[in-house]
Order: sequence, then structure tokens, then C-alpha cells
Amino acid sequence: MRIAQTLVAWSALAGVKRALARRKGPSGELRYHVPVGHDPAAALAAVRGSGLSATIAIDGGYEDVVIACDPTEDRERVRSVLRDAPTSMGGDRSAGAPVVFADEEPG
Repeated sequence: MRIAQTLVAWSALAGVKRALARRKGPSGELRYHVPVGHDPAAALAAVRGSGLSATIAIDGGYEDVVIACDPTEDRERVRSVLRDAPTSMGGDRSAGAPVVFADEEPG
């Protein structure tokens, strides 16, 4: 009887863990160091406008847009969104540096 109860409890715990893992959403993030002279709010607005969750974080002197997504599946989609994003909240679309994520930078 005790073995059966232990197995039922273990199965229930495994099911709860699986449900919570699914509920968390994306399993990773992409960090985009916003280039000097560009407005991080404009990049953030573009990413959120594409339906992704994102925040701004200041890390090591960089203003980063941190995008919650699957880095493997969403990398090129996010890169495209950021490439087409304005460089300021005023809508300035001057050409900027190529979109490079923090995990792609050397060193």
C-alpha cells in the first residue's frame, strides 16, 4: 500500500512540474546591446509590437533589450524586427549597425 501511495505522489509531482514548465513560456532569452545614439525604448517598442515579451536591462554599461524567446527558433525573426525598428521614438530610421546579440559578440 505504501509503495502505491509513493508512486501516485511521485506521478502527481511530475505532472505538476511539467505543467509549471509549460506555463513559464519561452525557455531562454536574447540580449541586444543597443548601439550608442539609439533609443532603447524604440527597440523595446518594436520587439513588443511583434508580440514578444521584452524588458530593458542595464548591464556592464550597456543598455540591453532582453527578449524572452527561444534563441534557436526566434533569433532571425527578432533580428529582422530590430533591423527594421526606428532608432528613436520620433521614428528616425537612419541606418544603424548590424544587429548582433550579446551571445554573438567576440570575447
